[in-house]
Amino acid sequence: MSDKNKKIVIIDYELGNLLSLKRAIEFIGYNVVISNSMNVINNSEVIILPGVGSFERGMKNIRKNNLEKTIIKSAKNGKKILGICLGMQLFFNESEESTKKITGLNLIDGKILSIKNKLKNKHAKVPHIGWGTFNYINKKNKLFNKINEKDYTYFVHSYYASPKEKQNVLASTKYFTLTIPSVINSQNITGFQFHPEKSGNKGLELLKNYLYQKNA
Repeated sequence: MSDKNKKIVIIDYELGNLLSLKRAIEFIGYNVVISNSMNVINNSEVIILPGVGSFERGMKNIRKNNLEKTIIKSAKNGKKILGICLGMQLFFNESEESTKKITGLNLIDGKILSIKNKLKNKHAKVPHIGWGTFNYINKKNKLFNKINEKDYTYFVHSYYASPKEKQNVLASTKYFTLTIPSVINSQNITGFQFHPEKSGNKGLELLKNYLYQKNA
């Protein structure tokens, strides 16, 4: 089986622009399906968890669709999992966004923090919407082949990840005084805070690098 024939699934838990992500992955030459079927997810080689919206709603929808155990089991079995925007944030333990004690998937230790609460510049607009460059990337990681610190990616978010282990941060982006982890990784689990499907050629390059790699 060639690399381009690997089984990829985008998990549909009723949040996020799934079709634009699907088209981006197909554009770079891969086959991909959108599904919330446990059988499809279990038989896939790569799982992508997208998402736009709140942490609380994201976890409620995952639990409503009985997807939590399947995602966690896949991660613990070493399957490649990519989270995008909210999808990445759901990998963590909890979020300041939720007024209730809503736990995440607990795949990466850490918390999701409020940009507004951490910014020293009180005039900065939140949510953080628009293009940002990397202020740091781990160039030793093949995920960043043909990617440089001056390259732009597209963000839409009001909260950001703060992993307990700082080595989980593969790239970061500055927003006024705040350094935001824009790529995180823990073994087979990777997350993009930005939207690669909305980030032009460099976003497609990052998706291509991710899908080509055996391990992130």
